[in-house]
Amino acid sequence: MHNNYIVDNISKNLIKQRKKRGFSQENIADELGVSQSTYSKIEKNASNVTISRLIRLAEFLKVELITLLEIGDKEKHSLKDIEISNETVKYMFTEVKNVYEKLLSAKDNHIIDLKNMIEKVGFR
Repeated sequence: MHNNYIVDNISKNLIKQRKKRGFSQENIADELGVSQSTYSKIEKNASNVTISRLIRLAEFLKVELITLLEIGDKEKHSLKDIEISNETVKYMFTEVKNVYEKLLSAKDNHIIDLKNMIEKVGFR
């Protein structure tokens, strides 16, 4: 099995979940802030989808991220059967790291905002 197998399944899962919820490609594209043709390329494997974008898609489709990452028939395949290149692992790690860094930064900014609000009210 190759990386394309994983990407193919992500695309199939995106299409399945989008149709299951009655969304058009345009609906999804609007949510992501991209054109319909750009989103169409994601579903056709003509464009890579980032982890952060997959997280947004999962949230919009109201499914767990793992649902979009599922690999076909669970009885036929297991994760140990999938070959992933070092470059792919590094790319995925970097994407996940970037998402977490953004979340941490947003949390830090929120804490600063709360401290400023408390100081303005005079609770110190």
